[in-house]
Amino acid sequence: MPNVEEMLLKILSSYNVCSREWVIRQYDFEVRGCTVIKPMHGDVEMQTHADAVVIKPLRDSFKGLAITSDINPYFTSLNVYWGTCSAIDEACRNLASVGARGNPIYVIGETKKEMGGSEYYKCMGLEAGIVPRSEPSLLKRSVEKVVEAIENGLIVSCHDVSNGGIGIALAEMVIGGKGAEVCLYSLPNLRTDIKLFSETNTRWVVEVRKEKEEDFRKLFSDLKIYKIGSVKGRKLIVYDGDEMEKFIDIDKEELHNAWSKRLWEEMA
Repeated sequence: MPNVEEMLLKILSSYNVCSREWVIRQYDFEVRGCTVIKPMHGDVEMQTHADAVVIKPLRDSFKGLAITSDINPYFTSLNVYWGTCSAIDEACRNLASVGARGNPIYVIGETKKEMGGSEYYKCMGLEAGIVPRSEPSLLKRSVEKVVEAIENGLIVSCHDVSNGGIGIALAEMVIGGKGAEVCLYSLPNLRTDIKLFSETNTRWVVEVRKEKEEDFRKLFSDLKIYKIGSVKGRKLIVYDGDEMEKFIDIDKEELHNAWSKRLWEEMA
């Protein structure tokens, strides 16, 4: 198994995952002052991408319009049908994710060995594997529960799991907020790199309001959820295995540098 800490930084700086801030700053996303959730958010000096943006199109209405767009061409090149389903799945996950940040960290949804078209395989030069599947009925139930949890204040931070898997979702949340210390032991029987970098659909990494954790667990009682850790410090620390082996220990600044510099250096 490759060194997962090195692979995490490599994926963070890949073209499909790295910061798009250079592009985002080229245009005015505050037109008419109606952008409620902006394309970049988090700490002022260390912002990360939003999963979607929300605008308030009508001045006399408090209804918002959430906007997102996603597709993974590596999925569709391997399997057109499941690649298309994955694009729809991710768009729904993004729209459900536009909430706010909390304490215990959970993964919503099951992680499978679906590595075809993944950033991990791409970084290793592999063009094979199973493209992630999508179940519309499961997606619908999951999206409804995520939206309900955000509306009821159970989830205070939410990021869909897509390019780069759980590892990149956690890294991006740390970049835009506080550190995280997690253990992947509760996830199904998979190798650590698969747990970190699988791009299985219909999954989110969420921070749950500590005092409402029991309400969160009750709401998601009919879906698969996994408590993996908590918000802590200014690092991303990842353990796994029976003996709690430490696989990743990277501070927030190093994550941000790997993620943010690629386009600025090449386009400046």
